[in-house]
Amino acid sequence: MWMVFCSSVSTTISTVHFALSVQLFTSINKPLFLSITLKMPHTLVTGANSFVAAHILSKLIAEGHTVTGSVRRASAGAAILAENPAWKEKLDFIEITDYATPGIWDDVFKTQSFDYIVHVAAPLLDNPANTDYDRDYLRPSVEG
Repeated sequence: MWMVFCSSVSTTISTVHFALSVQLFTSINKPLFLSITLKMPHTLVTGANSFVAAHILSKLIAEGHTVTGSVRRASAGAAILAENPAWKEKLDFIEITDYATPGIWDDVFKTQSFDYIVHVAAPLLDNPANTDYDRDYLRPSVEG
């Protein structure tokens, strides 16, 4: 006969991060200890080198997530890691040169699995040819 006693539970606001300590007692009343380790989520953050994404990356990594950030240039990802060397074990980057190109994400989703996606990327505003709001800003923001 097994009896289970939960001796402590701690959680954070993030519903995916918790630790559970359980003590099992056998029929001869000898304690056995069970340790449960949960895999933390893997999160994709698009536009990872933006101001807003910097705060999102910081929070996700602090909460234990592993993060893949998408950037338009690999040098942008390298700059983030240069500023935050402690993130090297938790953060990697993929280069997506044009978010609006059909199928640009196909290989990413074939080779990696994500628990969450935080879409922060937005079209660049510095192109003088971008004169149609729907075509140049709204659709690329919504459709990718």
